[in-house]
Amino acid sequence: MTELLKKLEKEGLVNYERYGGVTLTDKGRKIGRAVKTRHDTLKKFLGILLVPERTAERDACMLEHDLSPETIEQLTKFVEFFESAPPNPKWLERFREFCRTGKFHCEDAETGK
Repeated sequence: MTELLKKLEKEGLVNYERYGGVTLTDKGRKIGRAVKTRHDTLKKFLGILLVPERTAERDACMLEHDLSPETIEQLTKFVEFFESAPPNPKWLERFREFCRTGKFHCEDAETGK
């Protein structure tokens, strides 16, 4: 543990004092916030896909380290879009039904199909 703290201190992410406390530097806080935001976005996205919460938490931990910044950016936009949309959009209800039944049902208001 001490070696890790020394490495983080050398990289300017923490202030470490042996037998004392450990605090984040401004740089460390900035990176920590970015990691948390990335994790939260992935967990929300997985929730939209109806992944159970425990699984979404675990999978978000794995994904946050492997996805490109471009993919994270698009997932963030999708989550923001979803959260700002009216509640219970038809497509989400159709997706839930598809997950439940395995069948796609789309009814067009004009044609009734």
